[in-house]
Amino acid sequence: MSLDTPQIKELIKKARDNNDVVLFKNQLPNVLKWENFIDILNYKYHSLNQQNSKQEPGNRLLENNNRITDILIYNNLDMHVFDILGYNKKWYDEFLKILNNSFNIDFPGSKVLINFIGNEAEYGIHSDDHDVLLWNCIGSVSWNIYSSDSEYKTYVINAGDVLFAPKGVIHQAVVTEPRASVVFGFDYEKSKTYYK
Repeated sequence: MSLDTPQIKELIKKARDNNDVVLFKNQLPNVLKWENFIDILNYKYHSLNQQNSKQEPGNRLLENNNRITDILIYNNLDMHVFDILGYNKKWYDEFLKILNNSFNIDFPGSKVLINFIGNEAEYGIHSDDHDVLLWNCIGSVSWNIYSSDSEYKTYVINAGDVLFAPKGVIHQAVVTEPRASVVFGFDYEKSKTYYK
């Protein structure tokens, strides 16, 4: 599927109006490889060590010992790596152009989700207070979108697929195989960014 910006904007508007998601199949097929995600982890580990040595936490997540961490381990297996802008500015700037040209989104916050072994316990059912654009790069992940406590529709997001979920959509991610995704958080109407 190759959509132009007016089509994408219309589908996003419809999703926001209906409090639903839209899945763009194979919209960004030039996916990152495992090596790129390992490089992101390596970059983040070394940059956090440098920040910790300077004791300048800024707006970072903190561990109990007040060390800076932008890496959150969820359910003991899934890694959330926040603030990936500095990893590769050229790559990030090129991707921001794609987001702006294809999705009309400027300067979103970003994180990566990495699971090397799969079989992750299901994420809890929840909603986010910001819009989400999930670009799946490796493996697949299922998203259950709930219309009530027991009724839901499942979207399977494969490598190259992009899912847009407006804030407030009740959902649950189910990870059953190794996967890696880039997630952009933003407020589509107010241009506020998340995951900074």
